[in-house]
Amino acid sequence: MPLYRRFLFNETVMLMIRLARGGKKNKPFFRVVISEKSKDLYGDSLEILGYVNPISPREIKLNAERIQYWLSKGAQCSPRVHNILVDEKIIDAPKIKKLFSEKKKVSEEKVEQKESAPTTNEMEAHVPAPEQGELKPADVTEVTT
Repeated sequence: MPLYRRFLFNETVMLMIRLARGGKKNKPFFRVVISEKSKDLYGDSLEILGYVNPISPREIKLNAERIQYWLSKGAQCSPRVHNILVDEKIIDAPKIKKLFSEKKKVSEEKVEQKESAPTTNEMEAHVPAPEQGELKPADVTEVTT
């Protein structure tokens, strides 16, 4: 069922204002679009609300009137779009802190574990030196029967 029919039949649809990437490799270009949360970003969207060009000079063009309209209808913003709207003074709210992905959290934990792990010099300091009467691993010979 098309999205506009869902509105006619009062089905609940979660709408999100988010960025859809375009452009070439190493030259990103983002469209600010509103679409259903479960839909693909690069597929069908209800409306294009503006664009963001992050390459210098940074250029942001947004349709503030339409963004306010969709927010009044209950649409939610992604954290990145929310911060852009705060910068452009379209909405009056505090910025949202960046959300780190799981990969970054895991890599940070690994770094902390490596820093807290004892080094080889510390490990050698805890190993007791062999006394004179003891055998070293190199001195042991196999006995064949």
